[in-house]
Amino acid sequence: MDLPVNREIRVLRGFLPGNSDVPALSYIAQKSKVMADEKYHAPPEVQIEIEKQKTKRFTSMLIFFGILAVVSFVVIFQMVGPKGKGGKGSFNIDIKKGTFSFNVDQPIVEQAKTATKSVEAPSGERFEYTTGSVTRDQIHEFDESGVQFFPDRFTGKNLVNEAAGFVVYADHPNDWHVTYNQAGLDDPLTPINTFMYSDGSHMNVTKEFNTGGMNLEQYVEASIDNLFAAQLITEEPYVSYSDDYNTAFLTFTNQYTNGVSFMKIIKGGNQFLVASANYNFSITPKPVQEDLVNMVSDITLIE
Repeated sequence: MDLPVNREIRVLRGFLPGNSDVPALSYIAQKSKVMADEKYHAPPEVQIEIEKQKTKRFTSMLIFFGILAVVSFVVIFQMVGPKGKGGKGSFNIDIKKGTFSFNVDQPIVEQAKTATKSVEAPSGERFEYTTGSVTRDQIHEFDESGVQFFPDRFTGKNLVNEAAGFVVYADHPNDWHVTYNQAGLDDPLTPINTFMYSDGSHMNVTKEFNTGGMNLEQYVEASIDNLFAAQLITEEPYVSYSDDYNTAFLTFTNQYTNGVSFMKIIKGGNQFLVASANYNFSITPKPVQEDLVNMVSDITLIE
């Protein structure tokens, strides 16, 4: 039976100026030279007016940076607190670039504008999962703010496991008991991380080296065969692939837990990262269900 595949993908792209900017820049340079020549030969009263305008622009710049300094002070005060207590996230102003740094209380993958794909399962449920990656440089931007990440707990609402090469986000990180087993970095049968809720709902993250040279579709088919062999499923799961066929998202009814299961498989280099999540409709609270689905959907490689 063929697996249903949804090939639409939504990518967030920045605007890149075309070559038409080059003549425009040449024109601006030429215009500046003409204006400079005109100033040099201008009458004294005109030169005085030009100097006045320069003074106004300089004053405006001082006011702008004065306001920016006040805003920066307020932000730092809010982050650190009146008694020097640590804040919940990181917030820096880059004057040269005109941008703000990442915040650990927001999904890193969203702030990094990671590519995503939206799909609708046969049940009518809609899901959006990440298909891109986050760079190590983006993760290391937090270092400048003194933010540290650990493989066995959330920092803010993000858990970054650099050794395993992934990042995951949870809306309610305090609801999850997180365990980390370094042995899973080399053993595909041992979860690297397990995220467990009190009712047994959980997500496991494993990694397997691609020693057989399989592509993602072959690996997914082998995984489905294993699910059938273990009698965890009795019918084909719903499968969606990213356009580059480096990410697969699966959902199916788990016969063992009598609940819904999700699986995300990402091919990165010579290895596969697998996140599998399970919960039960009847006993798992709705917010926990949503958090779990978001976690498995948003887990993303660090490359």
